[in-house]
Formats: sequence, structure tokens, C-alpha cells
Amino acid sequence: MTRNLSGSLSYAINGSNTLGLYADGALGKSRTTSNDSAYSSYGNESQIYGVDYEYSSGPWVIEPYFQYMHTPKSTHLGIPHAFDNYGGALFADYSFTQTISLGARAEYLEVGGKTGEGLNAIASSLTDPPADSHAWSITLTPTYQSGGFFVRAELSYVAASCPKGDGFSGANGTNTTQLRGMVETGFMF
Repeated sequence: MTRNLSGSLSYAINGSNTLGLYADGALGKSRTTSNDSAYSSYGNESQIYGVDYEYSSGPWVIEPYFQYMHTPKSTHLGIPHAFDNYGGALFADYSFTQTISLGARAEYLEVGGKTGEGLNAIASSLTDPPADSHAWSITLTPTYQSGGFFVRAELSYVAASCPKGDGFSGANGTNTTQLRGMVETGFMF
């Protein structure tokens, strides 16, 4: 079992602008390869650092963030090489009225490691794409909310550059793009 230390720090610059920093990392090395948390044992070994900024004024909410993850080499857990992941996103939401809004986000992920280093399964358990991959997406989320009731749709275009043979579903599981959609409804308490 690994003990982690995590923390976050936020600074309200003024009523519309907030800057945040966060970090999480293991205190020592894993003594077991079991999954003791919602993350894989590899995630228990990793360190994550991030910075985010939020602007909120009138009908607008805008939030960019950047995150860095380092997974060290661990012969005990079968991680043959250290590798790093980088990710970033830009979220924006505009409220047209008190009940109708449109959210949008753009995201990018770069997964470290090289093909053939034995990191594909390890990287996939942490980030979904395998080692030596890049992925990005653009998403639109129109939302209707009245009182506690809400309904929202989500439409995303996702693209990935993965090593040969690793991609999205499709006839051979090698598609490099995917269009995703969903509708969600419910009540908030």
C-alpha cells in the first residue's frame, strides 16, 4: 500500500479571477501490486502537478488548465522505464439565459514512453491511450436547466495518434478519429 500526499492552493485574484495549483504524489514506493484505490497501482506510484485559472463574469465562465504526470521506473511494479504525460484543456461556458447555456471544451493529451519499451499496458491503465500517443478533442454541450431539472446533450470529435494497431473501435480497432454523442437528464438536489 502506498501513502500519498496531495494538496491544492487557490488564490482569488479578484471577484472574477482565480488561480489554482495542485499536486499529488506517493510518499515512498509501493509495497504491493494490488489495486488499493480507484487508480491502478501504477497511478499510486505517479506524481501529478497542475495549474488552473478560472475567469467568471456575467454570462461567461472560462477555465484553462495544464497537468503534468510523472511515472517513475519501478522494477517491483514492472515499469521498465520512467515516462511523462502532459495534458491541457480550455473550458468555456456561456449562459444565454438563466435556463439555457452552451459549454465548450478543447483538450489535448500527450502520453510519454516509446513503442516497444513495454509501457503500453501501463500507460493505458493511467490515461487510456497507450505509450507514445497523442489525443485531442473538441466538445460542445448545450444545456437546459430549470430549478433542479436539467437536460444536456454532448457532441465530441476525438482524434488520436497511437502506435500501429491501437486506436478507437471500428472494424479493426484502428480508427484514429471518433464522433461521440450523448444526452443526459436528471434532477439536481
